[in-house]
Formats: sequence, C-alpha cells, structure tokens
Amino acid sequence: AIINRVEPAGTMSVIPYVGQLNAAAGTPFTVALTEMRHTDLPRLGEGELCQLEFVKDTLDEAVAIYGYELPFHELGRR
Repeated sequence: AIINRVEPAGTMSVIPYVGQLNAAAGTPFTVALTEMRHTDLPRLGEGELCQLEFVKDTLDEAVAIYGYELPFHELGRR
C-alpha cells in the first residue's frame, strides 16, 4: 500500500528493485495521486532486499508520500 496526500490531478511512477543490492529495475507501475491509499498494487517479486524509486516527472506539482507498506511472506512448502 502507498499512502499519499490527495491532489486534484496527476500520477506518479514507482519503480521496484527486488533481489540483491545490484538488482535490475522491475516493471514500473503508476499510482494516481487523486486517491489517498492505494492497495491494488502489483506483486513486487522475490528477493532479500527491496528498493522503491518514486518518480514524478511533472514540474510544479506537489507530491507528499506519507508512507508505504510492504507485506512479507516466507516462501516454502505447506
């Protein structure tokens, strides 16, 4: 989940890096800034470390990220 300040319009891209320190960029996804909480985000992948890059390309538009939540699940057999 990503929690941000609600804006009248605009989007932001999130680029995940999952794996080790030298992980390649994953598939970026877009977050609409017109909502405060986003829970319908894609699965980021498997790995020990996760880095998120938040990108807003439009100039002179405010963005405030209040927080994010990353669920953790151990992989294994049932």
